[in-house]
Amino acid sequence: MKGMLHAWARGICRDWLFWAETAFAAWAGGFMVLNGVKACRGKDAAFPWDSGAFNCLMIASIVLPVFCSITLGREYGCGGMRNKMAVGHGRGRVYFSALLVSFMAALWFAGVYLLCYLGLFLALAPEAEMSREPGYLLALAVCSLIVLLALAALFTALAMLIQSQAWGVATGLAAGFLFVIAGWLVSLLLHTPEFSPLYAPGSGQLIGEMTPNPACPQGAYRSALEFFYNYTLGGMVFQCSSLDAGKPWLIILNAGVTGTLATLAGAWGFHRKNLC
Repeated sequence: MKGMLHAWARGICRDWLFWAETAFAAWAGGFMVLNGVKACRGKDAAFPWDSGAFNCLMIASIVLPVFCSITLGREYGCGGMRNKMAVGHGRGRVYFSALLVSFMAALWFAGVYLLCYLGLFLALAPEAEMSREPGYLLALAVCSLIVLLALAALFTALAMLIQSQAWGVATGLAAGFLFVIAGWLVSLLLHTPEFSPLYAPGSGQLIGEMTPNPACPQGAYRSALEFFYNYTLGGMVFQCSSLDAGKPWLIILNAGVTGTLATLAGAWGFHRKNLC
């Protein structure tokens, strides 16, 4: 296992795509600060330093599938997978070494984002404060770590089961963007006000009464949205990124179960996969 990890590390350090993804994560952290500080100064308001810190999960949802598909998929193209097994490495050892590499890459991209985000933030707005309590932010940090590892487990499983690099990148990116977009849409629907102001017809003058908002989800539709928001990676990513985790313990539990299931399914599928 140690020798395989060293081989992975040497190959990744020489890979220009890995450093391009690292640069993208750094740019995203800086852009988030510049955009937030500019918007808040235009409104004469303070920009809380924690408002965009956990967006590293959204960046990981986009960058990590490309890394996994290209880096792990390259092993199929060059015959590295077959060679490792030919010299005596079992499939389980090969799979879990790739999984560990994906975990470390996920932590690397998130760490680069946070380093650039916090560094630039301290330079531009050192007087800003937090928008949430420290205890809540600590719980959210634990949630984000578990969700990040679950993302790595899922994208590793996809990359190890899809032998084509092109199909692996397309599938992984589609899943990553689906997580981000679906999480945003579901959050928008769930936070739709239940009542809206009533205006006089024709004049547009506010009457002052409140009327039920037909756009607010109700019944089974709302239950389905809440299920997605609480039990899928897309919802968990957006909850952490938007500081909207009502039940952090539920995110930790669900992300842990999702990551475990993805790992078991990936390892089982890879064990039965024909590498010829």
